[in-house]
Amino acid sequence: MTKPLILILLLFCLKTAAAQTEGQQKKFSKIEALVGRKKIDKAEKKLITFLEINSSYGDAWDLLASIKYYRYQNEIKMPNLFENMVISTTDKDGNQVENDSNTIALTNLLSSINPHQRSYDTYLTSIKLGLAHSTTTYKNSMTLRHVLRENYSDTTLGKEEEELFRKAEVEFNAKNYNKAAILYQKALDIKPQYYKASLYLGDCHYMMGNYIDAIEKFELCIQRFPNFIEPRKYIVDSYLKEGLNEDALKAAIESKLVYPDLILNSRLFQAAGRLSKSNSLKWTERFVLPNKSFKEEFKIVQTASTLPEFAIPKHWKTYQDALAKINIYCDSNGIVVKHTNLTKNKYLEVYGWEEMLRSETHKDLETAKEMQKLGYLDCYAFLTCFHDDFYQQYRHFVKNNEEKVRRYYTEIVLKSNGY
Repeated sequence: MTKPLILILLLFCLKTAAAQTEGQQKKFSKIEALVGRKKIDKAEKKLITFLEINSSYGDAWDLLASIKYYRYQNEIKMPNLFENMVISTTDKDGNQVENDSNTIALTNLLSSINPHQRSYDTYLTSIKLGLAHSTTTYKNSMTLRHVLRENYSDTTLGKEEEELFRKAEVEFNAKNYNKAAILYQKALDIKPQYYKASLYLGDCHYMMGNYIDAIEKFELCIQRFPNFIEPRKYIVDSYLKEGLNEDALKAAIESKLVYPDLILNSRLFQAAGRLSKSNSLKWTERFVLPNKSFKEEFKIVQTASTLPEFAIPKHWKTYQDALAKINIYCDSNGIVVKHTNLTKNKYLEVYGWEEMLRSETHKDLETAKEMQKLGYLDCYAFLTCFHDDFYQQYRHFVKNNEEKVRRYYTEIVLKSNGY
């Protein structure tokens, strides 16, 4: 990918900030303008400073991730300068020492320094930090889901169905949706598990305004690919277009059981609003990434100055300290697998919240305390305050508590008169 194209993609993802102050918007617009003039270094520095003051500004987090991705794409081309370096050790007489352990360790370390891997890790970390601080970083939420949870490709396709798909794409881009639908269907007749053809067939009917047909096609796509969010998002849209609001709300909740992508919030609350319901819960900004119960492999990481830095509030330090207490009872995913008197729940993430609520009185914890009283702290932590870093815990919880999760949305989250 060339630099100009990367910049075009970077700029294309920028959105108009919603629910932000006029002052914030003006400052952010100036940073966008720097990107437009290709002054990436200056824009990045100002953006980091901006986010350290305006941590909940979702569009800024999306832009930071785009810049990090831009840098990653550039560094892919950079060779590892240490990869072929030969290091040797000599004794006091000048003779080369064979198989010296320190020499071997240093050689392996230098070989592991990978510029583009380092920048890729920084790119993903910027996304994860954004999702810890903001509920409006929609592009980042979608990107993380695609990269980590839906990294799927139709690898067993034959030439015939691929050619039909290519022709369908041409017709779709020309807005000949009926012709495109016929071609997508022919590809599916050959390969029923062709994900993109299945998804785009429903999209054709949606674009033609045939919402009932679109619903039918998206339902079939969901049956074939139950863990994918895109057909679930689009079926909610189709229900809303058709005025089937109860079905839209139900489908939006079911989507949340698969992956709580931020973009699903708008669908969920739009459907609820049509049924005279609204979101009654306050999301809690977190200042640390989720605790992990396993030791990650050693990595050469970017210096802290390349990402925003935040003072950690006392209650989130308490959350971090909880790891030392519960760690030995958890498996590598953070699921409590050994008996302990520390907690009755099964999850590292929920225990961290319990520790905060037990010893801290910060105003940010008021909603969580109310959820704990009602017996829904686990739902609040995993769903309302979802973060991909505890994805495996979330999946385990949802699988074993599906009805409780549905009640959480229908009886707790979506109410017009508070709790």
